[in-house]
Amino acid sequence: CYDLQACFEKIECELKWEIANGVSPPEAISKAVLTRWWHVNTAAQHLKKHWDAWILFATGVLNSTTADTAAGKIASTILSLKSEPKIKCDLLFICAYSKTFFTKHMEWLQGHDEKAGDFGYRSRDMAVRSYLIHKELQDLMDGWETHPDFAGFVTAAKDLSNQNARTDSAAVAVGPQHGTAANDADAANDAEVANDATADVTATPGDAANQEQDTNDDNITEEGFFRRSSDQYSYEDIKEEI
Repeated sequence: CYDLQACFEKIECELKWEIANGVSPPEAISKAVLTRWWHVNTAAQHLKKHWDAWILFATGVLNSTTADTAAGKIASTILSLKSEPKIKCDLLFICAYSKTFFTKHMEWLQGHDEKAGDFGYRSRDMAVRSYLIHKELQDLMDGWETHPDFAGFVTAAKDLSNQNARTDSAAVAVGPQHGTAANDADAANDAEVANDATADVTATPGDAANQEQDTNDDNITEEGFFRRSSDQYSYEDIKEEI
């Protein structure tokens, strides 16, 4: 989202936002630099608050340009990622973690010290603060599922898991079709997959190991799609990630 807003001059970006959403834009989203977790926190909070508005904005940008432009590619990627329920779950977790634990301790570290007369000089209190940080983190690890600040994340994660379970049950109930054109097409696809699998057997052990690692990794392709899609996650899978 930060990259998309950076594609336009400030006034042009504001106009596009107003056209898409019918209201003036909020403050610009910060750049979520992963080595600066405060920026990640503020960007996540912004995106949670304006989730639907960014979908409308990205859709408007994509409709006003072509898919081969920088803005078009970024807008398309945003829409692709926002269609993944797992992304929304991760966002809700980051926001809950920041609200419950991260923000207050970061604000303390940046706070003004009366004796030092400056900001950030809190070393004389670090022993006590370190104890509090570790204690609160352990308490959060033991009880985050019932913590009120994590209610939104828990609900979203369970909804995703239940939706995937219903989809799997429906697929089993329908079962394969026999004696139809669809079945013939499925048989042809199965034969093609079998041929590909046979060809893979001739690969070197190193290639096979790399292929298995690539399959298991949650990587994002250039188009913004996950190799492991949201419909492959259960609630227990999400808990294991945490």
